[in-house]
This record gives sequence, structure tokens and C-alpha cells, in this order.
Amino acid sequence: MNLRGVTCFLKPIKRRVKDRFITPIKHRLEVELAKRYRYVLGVLGKVCFVGVTGSCGKTTTTELIATILAKEGQVQKSSQTNTTYYVAKTILTVLPQHRFCVNEISVHLPGVMEKSAKLLRPQIGVVTHVGHDHYSSYRNLELTAAEKGKLVEALPVGGVAVLNADDPYVYAMRERTRAQVITYGLSADAMVRGENVS
Repeated sequence: MNLRGVTCFLKPIKRRVKDRFITPIKHRLEVELAKRYRYVLGVLGKVCFVGVTGSCGKTTTTELIATILAKEGQVQKSSQTNTTYYVAKTILTVLPQHRFCVNEISVHLPGVMEKSAKLLRPQIGVVTHVGHDHYSSYRNLELTAAEKGKLVEALPVGGVAVLNADDPYVYAMRERTRAQVITYGLSADAMVRGENVS
């Protein structure tokens, strides 16, 4: 076997070793580093962290929140890339001059929200909708809502939960937090209500 043949033979092995061992170790180290850095940012108390979740509308909501908050100060945001690892990566890009960090959070697997929320430690949590987007992981809306609701549970007493009053699963989450609750939607129960929408 010549050198080229050896290189071709070793390439998939190298990729497998990287995917199976090196990348997961790198991700764990970044998450641990982000955890410590988030603690430091919390002590400094200058950055407001916002977590956004939902079966639909979370990317748009994250983008809109970031755009609105940018009028008040510098914003670091992450949308679409929304697993715990990417939450960690976003935290590591926050600088002391940032006023806000807005992060979309996924619940693609059970337990992910708890890890992401513990890492991000948001002061504001937004839940848009509970749907069947992760049916293979949760099998029903109750289990999906239970996982998404962990964002609301993670909020501190002085925090704010922003909940969709038009979705009964999201509206019920107001019972799961000690934070202030603000509801929005078209229903009469919404504190911030859309009217005459065309």
C-alpha cells in the first residue's frame, strides 16, 4: 500500500476519532468555561439575559427582541443555533459592554432545556407556542410543554416570564414560576392584547 492509500485508509478513522472523542471533549470544556464566565457576568450584573423557546416563532421572536433592545444598548444574540453547546458559545462572546444577551433555546431532547437554562440563567424567559415539532422525543404536547416550561421555572424571583395567552399549554406555565408574568396574545386573558389585526 502506497502513502496515498494509507492516507485514504486513515482518513475515516481520523474523522471517527474526532467526532467520537475530541469534539465532545471540546464541547464539554466550552460549556464548563461558559458556566464560569456566566457566573462572572452575573456578579458584574450589567448584562440582562433573555431566553426564548417555543415550537414555532422562536427565531423570529429572538430577532425582534434583539432589534428592539438594540435601541437601549449593545445586544449579543443567537438564533437558530440553539442547543446547550451553542448557548455556551454565545455566552462566551458576551462582552462587559453588552447590555443584553438574547438566546433561542431548543428542547430537541429531554433534559436539554434544564441544562441550557442552568447555563444561561436568564432574567427574562419567553415562550411562544407548544406544538408537535419534537414528537419523536416527547410523544405528546403535555411532555413537550413540561420541557419548555423548565425555562419559566428557571427564572429568578425578580425575573419576568413572557407567555403566549392564546396557547393553553403556555398560558398554564404562569403557575410554574415565581417571576413576574406578562401574557400576550389575541385572547381576552392576555395582558398585552393584539386587536384589529388585519
